[in-house]
Amino acid sequence: MNTDKIINVIEHTNRLFINQGYSKTNISQIAKESGIATGSMYHLFENKTALLQFVLIYAIKDIDLDDVSFPIAQIDYEILKEDLGSSFLERLEHFSTKKADSYSFEMMLNDAFALISKTATCNLIFEHNQNDCGDLIESYKRFRLMFFQKIYEYIIYYESKGLLKPIKHKDLTVRFIIETLTFWAMHLPYDSFDQSSSIPYELAKETAVGTLCSAYLL
Repeated sequence: MNTDKIINVIEHTNRLFINQGYSKTNISQIAKESGIATGSMYHLFENKTALLQFVLIYAIKDIDLDDVSFPIAQIDYEILKEDLGSSFLERLEHFSTKKADSYSFEMMLNDAFALISKTATCNLIFEHNQNDCGDLIESYKRFRLMFFQKIYEYIIYYESKGLLKPIKHKDLTVRFIIETLTFWAMHLPYDSFDQSSSIPYELAKETAVGTLCSAYLL
């Protein structure tokens, strides 16, 4: 199977599910946007539910498309829910286990940006399709809460080491940091109002991280 063809379908599916919504998108529209025949879509995915399930998992797991058997079938809902939950935790665990003494504020922000970017399409599909995703979205909600808490812990640590400017409202500061990174890593590439120009990943990261470092580092 041509992996470029699959990736093309996945990318167009993500954008349609995010900007138009899962319920308002059909297989034939995805096929048209992807430049393939509608019949060819069913050689790739059993149905639209199978497609939704796969793009969610593909967005946060390291999947080698050469190892995937097509057409991709719909899987058991409980298995999917468990898989999504464990995948979010694995991503967050990697971010949360850095050695703080040698882990600078800038390094933390860079890793936070990368984590948000890696999970962006899955997160946005959840945010824009809450009714269609059911309680699958609970894994994303837990991820958000745990991510917030970990950034909060890092901020407490860096401030205690005298590395940051005094922070009066730490919870609001953490929220501002996350929202800034989220806009540049997640919303700008996929669902911001103005997507007329594509900003390269490294430039977006440099802009967001550099601005936050200037704002908070002593």
